[in-house]
Amino acid sequence: MRGYSDYFVGLDIGTRTVRAAVCASEPGGTELTLLGLGEVPSEGMNRGVVVDISAAKNAVRRAIEAAEVDAGVEVESALVGIAGSHIRSLNSSGIVAIKGTEITPNDVRRCVEAAKDNALPSDRRIIHALPQDFKVDDHIGVREPVGMSGKRLEAQVHVVSVSVNAANNVVKSVKAAGFEVEDVILDPLASAAAVLDDDERQLGVCVADLGSGTTDLAVYREGALIHSRVLPLGGESLTKAISAALLTPFSEAERVKVEAGAACAHLVEPDDWMQIGSVGGRASRKVDVLSVARIIEEQMSSLFDAILAELESNHLTQHLGGGVVITGGGAQMRGMAELAERILGLPVRRGTVSGVSGIPRHLRSESLATVLGLCLFGKSQSGDPLRSARRHRMGDGDQTGLFKITKRLMDFFSGYGEA
Repeated sequence: MRGYSDYFVGLDIGTRTVRAAVCASEPGGTELTLLGLGEVPSEGMNRGVVVDISAAKNAVRRAIEAAEVDAGVEVESALVGIAGSHIRSLNSSGIVAIKGTEITPNDVRRCVEAAKDNALPSDRRIIHALPQDFKVDDHIGVREPVGMSGKRLEAQVHVVSVSVNAANNVVKSVKAAGFEVEDVILDPLASAAAVLDDDERQLGVCVADLGSGTTDLAVYREGALIHSRVLPLGGESLTKAISAALLTPFSEAERVKVEAGAACAHLVEPDDWMQIGSVGGRASRKVDVLSVARIIEEQMSSLFDAILAELESNHLTQHLGGGVVITGGGAQMRGMAELAERILGLPVRRGTVSGVSGIPRHLRSESLATVLGLCLFGKSQSGDPLRSARRHRMGDGDQTGLFKITKRLMDFFSGYGEA
């Protein structure tokens, strides 16, 4: 095996699918290589929230074990994605006095901690505190304050918090499966790490990850995250709508959506038909694909209306010079980008994963955006001086992976028992 220096394991626990990915980078390398991928049906999850720890544990174990076999390494910990309607985010600020002659990394740390303290309700835990920019004395728009002279440092910080209980259940599920939680990362941040480029982040862009249980949003401007949100709407709601309208079982509705689905009715031939099963043991029957497309277009229009309402209520649409990037499983459907562009009134493209090599050609990378983005996000944080580090043996001789565990995470997860 090639001389990889750092290993990163991503775990995306979705409502419909659990994916685990093992990636690695060579010394000094800027890209990751996908070594192994595990993908199994999800259990015990609903709209990004654990509803059955035992079932979720089993799915997590199967996914990681499949990735281990594919990669030929032993996994001990993972970067775990989190979503759900319990996610909250806001922009906060912190101010500290500078004691020395110039600003140090510790001053930056104190300033970010001050912003976190201003944004932490008692029943929640912060998983991200991402600086947007700094103000040194009267100088605004400072990106890197370390080394500058000044008496006062102010930070504008995007803070993401989660429900203690919801996060607890995710961690318990992973630990019960026999693995440690290396870090918890908001799903849309992971997806953004995989599909956005620096120019889009600078100009202003929204990434919308169209998942099965949720739709995850992250908005960037001038290179910084300024807004994030998890909407409790996704592909599973669409499948339920098809099932109800066609009086067909959920599994059949999912098959129809995948095999014949189109987000824009005009893309479907009017004389195109397909056979579908019925409920209660009744005989199968034919339905016209155009009627299916109309159901999909109506449902997805409602979803993009909700995204537009979220952007407009936070006065974000005027800052999206880079438009919207859709990714996730829902982005793969024919006409989805076209429908999104029509509803949102913004340029829309379908986001594919960049920065990771070795993705099998038969896989659509949109569906892997979150799990591979978790690895990319982990790599981007590997040189963060605010983080401490330890090494985990990955098995297979001398191969080790550098895994970062922050004191914040160790404090956050302390006391979480095995399920």
